[in-house]
Amino acid sequence: GTTSPSQKLHISGNMRLTGAFRDRLNSQGAANYVLTSTGSNGTQWVDASSSSIIGGPYLPLAGGTMTGTSGVVFPDNFNLNLGTSGDFRIFYNGNNAILQNTGGDIVFENTANDRDIFFKSDDGSGGVTSYFYLDGSQTQTIFSQNAQFQTNARLKLGSGGDLQIYNSSGISFIENNTGPLYIKNNADDQDIIFQSDNGSGGVTEYFRLDGGEAITVSSRDMRMVDNRGFVMGTDGDSFIKHTGSQFSFFNDTGHAIFYNRANDKDFQFHTDDGSGGTTAYLTLNGSSTHAYFSNPGYVGIGTTSPGATLDVAGAGRFSGYVRSNFLNNYANTKSIIGAPSNYVSIYDGSG
Repeated sequence: GTTSPSQKLHISGNMRLTGAFRDRLNSQGAANYVLTSTGSNGTQWVDASSSSIIGGPYLPLAGGTMTGTSGVVFPDNFNLNLGTSGDFRIFYNGNNAILQNTGGDIVFENTANDRDIFFKSDDGSGGVTSYFYLDGSQTQTIFSQNAQFQTNARLKLGSGGDLQIYNSSGISFIENNTGPLYIKNNADDQDIIFQSDNGSGGVTEYFRLDGGEAITVSSRDMRMVDNRGFVMGTDGDSFIKHTGSQFSFFNDTGHAIFYNRANDKDFQFHTDDGSGGTTAYLTLNGSSTHAYFSNPGYVGIGTTSPGATLDVAGAGRFSGYVRSNFLNNYANTKSIIGAPSNYVSIYDGSG
């Protein structure tokens, strides 16, 4: 096929050989052998799976099992393309190892019973460590290191992502978009504690749900804003609130009963004393069992401007005696209240 051959046999074009091709050792080789150059002294058939001459082992193109432990080395930027269209690619660019897929999903499977898939990386100290793994025996994902979400990246929980936890512009949010939101502590006799800044560079407890006592404990003052009440009772029948100008207590059903169950202690009602301070006006004395007014002014009944210690505007009625220190025989003194002339007549029995 050429008029100017450069070797003893020079074929320009295709060649068909129906017999054996023998090498420099007069060997025709065997199955899975390849013909390789030995350098300066000809060619030689070698076993493609084990020969050190050609740097094996090799995997037959028709498939099979590779033998040996030398491994396969691909140079930088060599693409190992998988799939008819080469949609899945594995390569190393000199700095990073890259798995690239351009069609369909990427699925990692471990079909070994009760076994895991581990994701490991550098541990910051020259070694490697597990960051998280898929636990095949517990059927759960276990994180071995901290997980950090960047600003505005949300941790979404639930099939519809209805519960979300995220941080936006320095503010942290817990959002629920369907159903109730439960915060539960199943540990026996343990608490749920709510803490925040204490105003002095530290943190402190504000309130807690005490699982041992089964009560809610407030550790700091609580403030209700104006026109918002503290409501009590299943139906909210009792509540207290401040309107901005006055404090009110409301009860819409049943009696309103005030108890002081401390032994020998009082109920005292205090208010402004007219001089910038406060003083007791009414005392229910739990020791003497007396009730008395001790206000600095007068007590009026039926009048808002009393002129005496007790000023009654209107009729009064006494079913017993009226006792007066100005009468010598007060035991026989009787009172007549509501006489026709609208006066009080005191009779001392003298005539």
